[in-house]
Amino acid sequence: MSNKETFKLEKSAKFSVKRTTAVAYRVFGQLRRDRRTFGIIIGMPVLIMVIFGFAFSGEASNVPIIVENLDVGSLPGGAINLGDNITNSLSHDERVDVTFGTYEENTAKIEDSKYYGIIRIPENFTQTVIARGLGGDVKIVIDLYIDATKPATKNSILGALNAALQTAMGEEFVEFNQINAHGGAEYTGLDVSLPGVMAFVLVFLVLIISLLTIMRERLGGTQDRLYTTPLTAFERLLGYVLALLFVASIMVSAILIVGILIFGATVKGNIFLLIIAALLFSLAHVFMAVFLSNFA
Repeated sequence: MSNKETFKLEKSAKFSVKRTTAVAYRVFGQLRRDRRTFGIIIGMPVLIMVIFGFAFSGEASNVPIIVENLDVGSLPGGAINLGDNITNSLSHDERVDVTFGTYEENTAKIEDSKYYGIIRIPENFTQTVIARGLGGDVKIVIDLYIDATKPATKNSILGALNAALQTAMGEEFVEFNQINAHGGAEYTGLDVSLPGVMAFVLVFLVLIISLLTIMRERLGGTQDRLYTTPLTAFERLLGYVLALLFVASIMVSAILIVGILIFGATVKGNIFLLIIAALLFSLAHVFMAVFLSNFA
């Protein structure tokens, strides 16, 4: 029987589930015996979820805040005191951890990130709410000094405060005199997640691409041919590093261009320092890829 007839005979063979599962079992067995690969399979998804879980989480819990309740009630010493109701509701909300203090004396603690917000309920709060309920055209204002650089903590504070107002009054017609700490800085979820995206790309893609590049040269015989040239081991390693760092710089540039120009992400500080730090981070993973390729 000729090779052509043999090939036709093999092509006409019926599909075998047993042969397919045998191949799958063999591949899985190889992965299971390779502890490094199995560790990457388990560890990388966990690492990615931790990074993006912190970056994209909508709210945090037990955010430390300061509350100053100056409300005297419907009348001085009156039975109705909406400020007390709001304070009590905040104290039982798991999203915030309430400490009582004064507004003016604790703004510096927000700047130092010891607390993330100060809520001040004015002295005539209950009286103003009652006057508005009787048809008066008055504004009901609560002072809020908040760290808006962390969307998760900001959302927790605003969510807890709105829930307390809803519980105390049943309506939401209160205005916030909001002042953002740290010079008025306010970041979005994208601003906070951009470093996580950069870390993910540099950890995952740079490492994988570096490994594939080095292994392809070994399997293709290119590295063996380099041994016959005057190249030293240091020169060969430095050449790999320069090429792979260039690839990493392209990735970092692409992330920054898309994040800043298309989605409007904010980068505070020196952007060139950010790029240098990212390249140093990439360099560590290039060296890791060189090291791991010896055992691949």
